[in-house]
Amino acid sequence: ELVNDSSLSATQQLQVREAKRELDRSTKLPEKLVSEFSRATSLAHADWIKARETENWNLFKAPLQTIVNLSKEAAAYLGFEKDPYAERLDAFEPGCTTAQLDAVFTPLKKTLPEMVRKCIEKKRPLKREFYNNEFPVAGQEALCQFISKEMGLPETRSRMDISVHPFCTSFGLNDVRRTLRYHPNMPAQSLYSIMHENGHALYELGISQDLANTPCGSAVSLGIHESQSRLWENIIGRNFAFVETYFNEFKRFWGKGAESLSPPELYALITEVAPSYIRVEADELTYNLHIILRYELEKAIFDGSLSLDDLPEAWNTKFEEYFGLKVDKPSNGVLQDVHWSFGMFGYFPTYTLGNLYSAQLAHALEKKVAPIETLIREKRLSEVRTWLLENVHSFGKLKTAEQIAVDATGEKLNALYFERYLNKKYSS
Repeated sequence: ELVNDSSLSATQQLQVREAKRELDRSTKLPEKLVSEFSRATSLAHADWIKARETENWNLFKAPLQTIVNLSKEAAAYLGFEKDPYAERLDAFEPGCTTAQLDAVFTPLKKTLPEMVRKCIEKKRPLKREFYNNEFPVAGQEALCQFISKEMGLPETRSRMDISVHPFCTSFGLNDVRRTLRYHPNMPAQSLYSIMHENGHALYELGISQDLANTPCGSAVSLGIHESQSRLWENIIGRNFAFVETYFNEFKRFWGKGAESLSPPELYALITEVAPSYIRVEADELTYNLHIILRYELEKAIFDGSLSLDDLPEAWNTKFEEYFGLKVDKPSNGVLQDVHWSFGMFGYFPTYTLGNLYSAQLAHALEKKVAPIETLIREKRLSEVRTWLLENVHSFGKLKTAEQIAVDATGEKLNALYFERYLNKKYSS
């Protein structure tokens, strides 16, 4: 009743709404079910590791079926009995439905494979000998710190550390940590990792201090969160203007190894398009096909149209259709990701949603501030941060993802902006 209590302000009603959502997810599931799910995922992770090591899908099939069954049972308790996959989507992207995803994924599924084919046919010459050089970790770290300052990361509210896998985590609106890893022969890897994690960090740090320690004092969705990291990493960082503008800094921090390359040659390396089995190593074009493949299979598993007995074959068929590659072994196919062993169905789509939101937000930013290339070349990255702060970050959960898109760009999520961005970038 408090959600619509007229005695409460609009903000207070939204706080109550979010508190109720959290309370429902915390109290509607029976303790026994929560315990069974926790046990099942713990055991399934070990089974997934064994299955990958032995290339034996059957070792993981039964544990995964248990997780699917428990996920459907949990969805029923949470009010999604007729559409359990909708509950999984809602857990990561509140309000998101398969109808919405189909509307934006379907056109991408038609256009991306052709774009990939054209890029491969171009066969740009790549100076891979660049990777034969050694780039001191100290220099890579110094460049990451320099770029973080350019992006406006407040040093007193964030820190940068090393981990096996890069990530960003928040301990509050004034304590956000980013981590990355360094490869001695691939210095761009750490650069783009930190730009990605900085995008996440700026979002967390930009949420209004008035919302601290309240139900609305966190990010509205993983899709919006991912849009911030993708905008900084790809739309800004993997922009030729960025490579050219900051190339002298790359040489200064990376050392002699960087002198063997020109800005166009480095740009060719960081924007290479090459279909591969591994999602996390995929380029900007093929990455979204990885996500669409997983989404379509998840949806079919949850609506009952695909059994786990047939999942490996379904994966292999779709993969060859989208990528033109035959899957050679389960670890490059149905056992490629660890997420299903944790029960993280519905999570993958948020990555492509982030790409779509990032392009749409960048288009709006260019209309209201200045072209991205101009902002980069004039080193006005602070204006990018300010616009995002005012139009995305500060609201926390006071706005839905759809409201943020509409208010910032003038329309709901539209895949056309991402297609235009990719066409402009990869047709040149």
